Amino acid sequence: MAKREIPEINAGSMADIAFLLLIFFLVTTTMDKDTGILRQMSVKIEIQPDQIVDVAKRNLMKIQANAQGQLMIRKDIAQLSDVREKVREFYLANMLDEVNPEMPRYKLVTKYFCDSNITEIDKYIAGLGEGMEAYEDFKLAERKEYEKRLRVIQTLGKPFREIEQVAAVQIELQTRTEYELLVSILNEVKAAINDLRDEKANELFGISYRVMVQQSTTNPDKEAEYADWIELIEILIPERIVELKPADKQ
Repeated sequence: MAKREIPEINAGSMADIAFLLLIFFLVTTTMDKDTGILRQMSVKIEIQPDQIVDVAKRNLMKIQANAQGQLMIRKDIAQLSDVREKVREFYLANMLDEVNPEMPRYKLVTKYFCDSNITEIDKYIAGLGEGMEAYEDFKLAERKEYEKRLRVIQTLGKPFREIEQVAAVQIELQTRTEYELLVSILNEVKAAINDLRDEKANELFGISYRVMVQQSTTNPDKEAEYADWIELIEILIPERIVELKPADKQ
């Protein structure tokens, strides 16, 4: 019996088909984005030696986390659930009166204080020479901060107490600390600050800070209406978070 020949498969168009499939998957496949934290990067400013500030321990709310996910808050072992209350205590301890020497002090901000500093800044800028643009920008930004405080005094109709300028929450991690833990710590810190802002906004204006911010982002009329109030609350309850470069500790 004669052997039946098996017909050959024409593979001439296989390369074209493979190329079309490749294009199809490239077009239709979606790539998941890494979740992260939206932060504005700080601008590097060269500071003269006499402008370096020695930050007292009372002005730092130090939160440390190691590679095993363990936390310490101001050298005390703590849980993630403790962060929010500790941050509240950091802000509130001396807000009305100085009663706790281990917490940040508050100073009274008056119109005279702001006007005097603005005058000194203007004199400093006027004395700068060529090539000193970085110093000028730094001092102009400082001037704007005093102008903001003048608006706060005008809105409140009186001087106000402000936490020390160097007071901050400091987060220190080890190199192998999980990124998710950093996110969780930041969420708790920010939540505590926003809770305090809500309370202060309700006390002064009868509306929460979060509601004002949310409405300002969706309604241009509300943005104009709430702008000064939001600025005021953010000065009374500032968000100052410092993240140290991760480092391993033996």
